[in-house]
Amino acid sequence: MSNSFSSIDEDMPTVSDAFFRDIQRIQTSTPISFISSFNESKHSTTLSDDISNSSGIPIYRNSNVTNVDFIASVNDLASRHRLSDSCLWDLLKLISNILPNGHICPIFLEFKNSWNRTVDEVATFHSCADGDFFSILVEPQIEKIYRRHSTIIFRHKTEISLPATSDGFEHTLFLNINTDGVPISKSNNKSVWPLWLNIANLPTKIRSSFPNLILAAIWMGNSKPNWNEFLKPFIGEMLLLQGGTSFNKSINCKHLHLIVDIVARASIANIVQFNGYYGCPICLIRGEHDNHRHLYFSNEIRNVRTCRENDQFALEAETLGRPVFGVKGRSVLRPLLEIPEDILLDYLHQVLLGVTRNLLFSLKKAYFTSANMKEFDKACKEFQFPTDFNRRTRSLWELKHWKGSEFRLFLLYVGSIFLSNIPLNYYLHYMLLCYSIRILSCPIKSKSHREIDNSILAIKEFVKLLPNLFDKNAMSFNVHSLLHLPSQVARIGCLSSTSAFCFESGNYQLKSFLSSANRGRLRLIVERFLRRYYSNFKANDDSPNAITILPEAKVSSAFLQAVNEEGLYDNDIKFFANHNICGIAYHSSQYSYRRNSSNNYVRFNSNGSNQHGELCIFFKIRN
Repeated sequence: MSNSFSSIDEDMPTVSDAFFRDIQRIQTSTPISFISSFNESKHSTTLSDDISNSSGIPIYRNSNVTNVDFIASVNDLASRHRLSDSCLWDLLKLISNILPNGHICPIFLEFKNSWNRTVDEVATFHSCADGDFFSILVEPQIEKIYRRHSTIIFRHKTEISLPATSDGFEHTLFLNINTDGVPISKSNNKSVWPLWLNIANLPTKIRSSFPNLILAAIWMGNSKPNWNEFLKPFIGEMLLLQGGTSFNKSINCKHLHLIVDIVARASIANIVQFNGYYGCPICLIRGEHDNHRHLYFSNEIRNVRTCRENDQFALEAETLGRPVFGVKGRSVLRPLLEIPEDILLDYLHQVLLGVTRNLLFSLKKAYFTSANMKEFDKACKEFQFPTDFNRRTRSLWELKHWKGSEFRLFLLYVGSIFLSNIPLNYYLHYMLLCYSIRILSCPIKSKSHREIDNSILAIKEFVKLLPNLFDKNAMSFNVHSLLHLPSQVARIGCLSSTSAFCFESGNYQLKSFLSSANRGRLRLIVERFLRRYYSNFKANDDSPNAITILPEAKVSSAFLQAVNEEGLYDNDIKFFANHNICGIAYHSSQYSYRRNSSNNYVRFNSNGSNQHGELCIFFKIRN
């Protein structure tokens, strides 16, 4: 979402008392009665049961494939390759014509109707004046993820500081929330707003993968969602899950943080936007208007907001009919979250797409020449990055099109090399930002209090020097928010583990589910997401890569001689050029298909000290 300075205040939306009465009524009910009433009102049959009255029947006589296996395979295929309905229709007709007489292969209409009933079991359609949305049951998705990762979900020490488990429960699953607008067409103003969750108990890499994201609801309309209507079913279900889950009575669920950009944060938290007076959701700085911009000149933090103060300001604002210290009224998410403590500043939108992007544009305008931009482009083509970097930086001529991952690569790794030719005071100023964000992005277990204090000093100096080196208009809210990052990292965890990168990736996946601008697009997104949910296919498959077997001619004679001296002979050992370890691809110097990647330089432990070196070859000794 792009930041806009067009208006300071919007019409003051308020959360009605009726909404909170409904939430309290849901909270006092029991999870068992809620689940039982839901089951009575919906179909209880599964997809495979709808197609055939009996499960496990061979699709034709003497076949090893049952109807249930066939349905699962077709569902996996349709999910993996995003098959359209017409393609699925033709595929089923083709298979039906190939199979012998007497088969029970379902035709398309049977498959589609059965799938529609399955979708209706977990998703409910709602229509509002401002748009339409689906609410999707959260607990079945949590259960599937829990069973998939039950061996590590409570045994792994996460990068996020988690609260204590609730009284009366053995374990608590903590959930992060995200939502953002995604435009779906260039020909109209319609957008979708998915409501995402992920489980904070899981390691960052696992919880960030698309199969482990939870879609709680999705809105489609020409404007922002009506938060009262959009979030009401979701809040009701989550309040029930705080009392325990149906799949494991010793586990309950609680929400941990809201991770959104600054525009969505103001809308959900019911506070003024970042370009209004008292627009900071963390402290009570007022800010100043200057030349149609709202600026924050102080590099100190004063009067940090508390949840109690925020609740008091909300009640006063609803009574007076105007914002009080930037608070317009009660937030719709107040029953779940402590506001503002549980609303995090997002590393992706505010540091990378905010401060870093504006800083590079200013440096490009002042000091980047055509010659050194060409030099940068040439160097980027020659750089060999590990495959951990899923996106390489594009040309500086395309800076306005860079994504967040490109700004991250430049800020933390490439920029300190490329910017060494700019004036020294500007380079040192940039390195203050690079140094502080590098500290705050590393896992918290590797940081000391002294490093956090150093990042605070570096950020304060960066903010202090910014208007002198550039312009006072650079003192935006994104720059001010840097001052709050060290305290957030010390309290919650590193920036990389609380960013919105995984949710933005999920938004891209949802948008890819749309194959055309046809009617019923909202249901199509839900249907294709749930098809992946019921599918056994993993979007980020962890299966090992194909390994390349090297002939002996590729192996040096000195290495073969050393092997023979150990009592091993050529037929006892097999050599490989690459290998996959725990889902990470490692290349040796003999691997000829690595292109621009560099997965052959590693850090290893030798005699208690960290060393760096190059992988020469992999080998396996036969038993």
